[in-house]
Amino acid sequence: MDDLNQVLNQIAGVAQGLHAKLGPFHEEQVYYRMLLSRLRHTGFEVEDHPCIKLLDDDGELVKVYLPDLRIRCKGSQALLELKAKPRGFQDADYRQAQAYLSVSPEDVLVQLLNFGSESLGQDRILQRSNHMHERMPDDQPA
Repeated sequence: MDDLNQVLNQIAGVAQGLHAKLGPFHEEQVYYRMLLSRLRHTGFEVEDHPCIKLLDDDGELVKVYLPDLRIRCKGSQALLELKAKPRGFQDADYRQAQAYLSVSPEDVLVQLLNFGSESLGQDRILQRSNHMHERMPDDQPA
């Protein structure tokens, strides 16, 4: 997972540069499209709106989740969820990340990026095998 953490830190740097260029004024879709383009041009292996399906015990589709991006690196993968909220992350954002991880055990974490405040907001929610998820403290590297 060290390689993935290094990649996610590089992605955070790309996001930081994008935020510095555009500021906190745009809607989420603007940041999403520009970040996707920058990541692809930089050579990251990125999947656009990966489909995560929640099935019931009979295999019937209950819900389809569409996180913003999935990043792959040397056998590991993580999800990126972008926001453009002036007041920062809210409980619903963390619940959304936890829902993704509860349905997609192959994703090791969700990296939240908020472009809507004066400085780029970042947080990571880690996958746990018992479906308990842990926030990484903001001041610690992954």
